[in-house]
Amino acid sequence: MYLVLGKSEKSTKPMETRFHLFIERAEKKYDLIFIDCHPAGSFLTKSALMMSDMVITPVVPDSYSQRGLVLMSDFIEYISNFGIRSPKLKVVFNKIQWSNADQNLISSIRQNESFGYSCIESVLHVSNTIADSAKEIGPSWRRMMQWSKKPWKERVKIELNKIFEELFESSN
Repeated sequence: MYLVLGKSEKSTKPMETRFHLFIERAEKKYDLIFIDCHPAGSFLTKSALMMSDMVITPVVPDSYSQRGLVLMSDFIEYISNFGIRSPKLKVVFNKIQWSNADQNLISSIRQNESFGYSCIESVLHVSNTIADSAKEIGPSWRRMMQWSKKPWKERVKIELNKIFEELFESSN
């Protein structure tokens, strides 16, 4: 916690350097590396962002997610001012109602000049398939795709495939 609050008497530089070396080695071995970070700011989150080519930000239809998106966009702009490689921001809309209830928020984010260009077209709708998969054992993607007996399983697979296709297309 002292590191997060910036009150430690020790430098985070050795840990950041070690993390950067780890990622550089991993880049030589793997084509794709996903780093899942806690949304709160910490030196680990900062290190991961500074080593990333792309940041995928899930946005649910609430004001907190929109506020978090603004902060992420500001951070990416901030680090680019220091000549640090800044990742591309990609916004994925998550837990979207099947009705048009969430369209106002989605539209306002898509029209925002600071990050609207970062939004991918595909969305992930609200689904019990994903929530129920958390009750199973094993990696979440495998639980959802292999063990779920929910009728919406195929729809979720289609939505996830569309999202991944858009993300991969935009990474090239």
